[in-house]
Amino acid sequence: MPEENQRLVVVTWSGLTKYAVCCLKEYIRQTTDRVVVISRRTRFPAEGLEASLGQPVIWVDDDDPRHLSDVVGSMPKVLVASGWDSACFLRWAKEVKAAGGRTIVTPDEAWMGWSVKEVLRMIRWRVRFNRLYDKVFCCGAGGRRLFRFYGVSD
Repeated sequence: MPEENQRLVVVTWSGLTKYAVCCLKEYIRQTTDRVVVISRRTRFPAEGLEASLGQPVIWVDDDDPRHLSDVVGSMPKVLVASGWDSACFLRWAKEVKAAGGRTIVTPDEAWMGWSVKEVLRMIRWRVRFNRLYDKVFCCGAGGRRLFRFYGVSD
C-alpha cells in the first residue's frame, strides 16, 4: 500500500525486456519511492516479466489517448523514459513537465561516427527533445559522446 508522502516515479519502457526488469527490480528494492512501470506492448515474450519484477506492469499501445494521471492515479514527480520517440510517452513527459515534475530519458544509442544521419538526428534532438528532458542517463563513453554532440551537457 503506497504511503501518502511517497514520491511517485513512473518508468516508461518502449518494450520491456528481461534485462530491464532486472534493473528496475533492483531500483524498486532500494528506493523509498513508489515506482510504477509502464511498457508499450512488445514483440518480446512478456510472460513472467511481472512476476520477475514483483509488481504489475501497465501495458499500453503507442497511441494511448489517456492522460498519465489517469493511467497511474496521480501526476508523478519524476518520469523516466526509455523510449523517447513514443507518441504517448512524449505526451506524458510534456504533462509531467507542465505539472512541475522532472523528466529523465535513458537512451541506448551510442556515437557511431560522423554521418549525415547523425547530424540530422542531432538537429531533431536539439529542436524537439532538448528542453523536454531535464536529464539524459546514457551508458558508456559512446553514449555520452553522442549526447554531448546532440547538445546535452554532462
